[in-house]
Amino acid sequence: MEDMLLLADRGFYGFYAWGQARRSGAQLLWRVQAGLRPYWLCDLDDGSRLAVITNPVVGLHRSQKDRLREDARQGRLLP
Repeated sequence: MEDMLLLADRGFYGFYAWGQARRSGAQLLWRVQAGLRPYWLCDLDDGSRLAVITNPVVGLHRSQKDRLREDARQGRLLP
């Protein structure tokens, strides 16, 4: 499914659903609620943004979030 783009509206947003869809190999485009604050990494050539969203239920410490963000910036695979 690597050549597929999966679109989902904000009513379907969730970390479990996102992970399940991502494991399918499809590329994802997901709209989320206005109050969500993703951590911006960079602007992409097509005008979109690359960002990291952490799961609030997991309760990561600030240092753990910073490490995840830096790994994402470096292009490392995130858990």
